[in-house]
Amino acid sequence: MSTSTRPTKFDRIAYVLTASFGARAGSAIAAIVWPGYQIGRYLKLSFVNLQLHYEIRVAPFIAGRLSWVLWPAYKLLRASNIRLVVNIADGTGHIISELDNFFRMMRLTSRRNR
Repeated sequence: MSTSTRPTKFDRIAYVLTASFGARAGSAIAAIVWPGYQIGRYLKLSFVNLQLHYEIRVAPFIAGRLSWVLWPAYKLLRASNIRLVVNIADGTGHIISELDNFFRMMRLTSRRNR
């Protein structure tokens, strides 16, 4: 029974760069690019964790216990005729149609209030 080791992601990148640029240049480019890739990967995971922490812990706390701060801000924004768009799905085709609906509703409510 032979166990073969699977090449790491760095090995695959080094192989592609070596095939494209030659042994010496490909290895050097891989060695330069790899730390940047790792840092970017770490930052992406950090931001995802930060967003999850905000959505699970901070936002419910603000909504539940600090609503006395949010209502005056809401009234001030409404009096200043400032509107915010929230909860737009990020699926293909959703952004344009939901923004269109938002602006259509703004136009209808402004005509109704005349």
